[in-house]
Amino acid sequence: MKKIKLVLPILIVFSVILSSCEGDLKNRFTVRNMSQSQLTINFRGNHYDVPSGSFVNGEWMPAVYNIKEIPKGIYQYTTVYGIPAGANTSSAEGDLAGEIEFREGTTALIIYSSALTDSAYTIFATLTTDTDLSEENPTSP
Repeated sequence: MKKIKLVLPILIVFSVILSSCEGDLKNRFTVRNMSQSQLTINFRGNHYDVPSGSFVNGEWMPAVYNIKEIPKGIYQYTTVYGIPAGANTSSAEGDLAGEIEFREGTTALIIYSSALTDSAYTIFATLTTDTDLSEENPTSP
């Protein structure tokens, strides 16, 4: 009986310590759409519709969409975009599809922009994260 009384508090302490190692899901993926077309982002088995930017008080404002509480891991994403009126051809450059690695507290940002020149529509995408890629095996204190 004395052994059970001694082992039980130790097990409780270990379970609290181990359950707190995962931490909060503070990972975030922000999509900023400055392009002239609506976007659909396919990410982690879901699709997220992001409207095109718009003029507000004479100034072009991007549409912003935040995806929060993303578990640690490496996830693929793809982008589907529309072609605005007046465009006869289209092309895409940059990070319209790829993988993002989320570690604890990762923030990822993808910015979309576009150009319509001589009836040719081009959409551009740039992805950046705050993940330190030089650190192969991160450890926490």
